[in-house]
Amino acid sequence: MMSHVEGSDQLIGKLDVFADTMGKLCFELYDREMIAAQEEAVSLIPVDTGKARDALASEAALKKDTDGRSGETTWSFGMITIAIQKAAYYLFWIEFGTKGSAKGELLYPGVVDKRSRSGRLRKARRRKRGRPAMPARPWFRPAQINLFRRLEKLQDLDRLVRSAMKAARLADAE
Repeated sequence: MMSHVEGSDQLIGKLDVFADTMGKLCFELYDREMIAAQEEAVSLIPVDTGKARDALASEAALKKDTDGRSGETTWSFGMITIAIQKAAYYLFWIEFGTKGSAKGELLYPGVVDKRSRSGRLRKARRRKRGRPAMPARPWFRPAQINLFRRLEKLQDLDRLVRSAMKAARLADAE
């Protein structure tokens, strides 16, 4: 004969509700973290005219997709629409910077009097004036790294709850 502990059914029910609530809370936290990452990235964008910053601050720049079959959620941030791409096309060069060139440097390095595919002779030309290098001013990568750090903490919390339920042998309780 098996012994029965009074109140165990209520405890298991409450722990199931706790697990469901924690799961919903984690999804809400992921949503908030993505919005926070968007706000952080937008705040780090250097402002010339403000068009790129405003385009990436819009709701269209952050897209949430949920797969109907698996229930898996994916997020997209950045130049999703054509309007955002047009407004913020130069942000790539701001993120990574540009290489400078000196006056007199070859315009097409490695091409010296070569015939192009069309058969025209392509002569090597030299730059008439120099162009200074633009240093990198990252705005996306720092926001992405901070997002990953915050999500790792959330995943650690989720693992902690799951391991506690598994240790209590309540993970698969009906």
